[in-house]
Amino acid sequence: MKPTKNRVFCNECRRPKMLFETEKKALLFMKFNNEEIASENDIVPTRAYFCEACGGWHLTHFSAPQQNKSKTQMVIEYMHTQQAIRKAQAEARKQLLDEKNKIRQETHTEVINQLSEIDKQIKKGNTAEALALVKKLLELSKTKYITPKVKKRINKRYLLLTSKYAS
Repeated sequence: MKPTKNRVFCNECRRPKMLFETEKKALLFMKFNNEEIASENDIVPTRAYFCEACGGWHLTHFSAPQQNKSKTQMVIEYMHTQQAIRKAQAEARKQLLDEKNKIRQETHTEVINQLSEIDKQIKKGNTAEALALVKKLLELSKTKYITPKVKKRINKRYLLLTSKYAS
């Protein structure tokens, strides 16, 4: 006698099965119904096992747990692997971004210091020295990231110096 109330379709094995909330309930059902099941079938449940796909307990006639992984276990492992990959990629992106920001900050500081030096040279009247420093900064701006605001300051100095140097 197989009850019909607790039968569900199990996606793991692709057929209807009895589902129990706990292992104890599954074992009690087996204990009290095995003789009747044996009289109807040649197959008699011998143990209970937890089904990850259903989230409950089933009965089986196999004496030992199967060694191969279930479809659900393979999907779960795949998902964990993908999560780990995404996490590692995100960490690598963050690390790269941090490095870029550090380089940008160092470059910005270097450029600001050089602009201060240019201003000092202009005040001293060393136009040639100041122009050489500005040209050096313009070359630097071609290879490294410099904010538009700072580039504008460099260009302003360049125009100022070239107009003074030309006259």
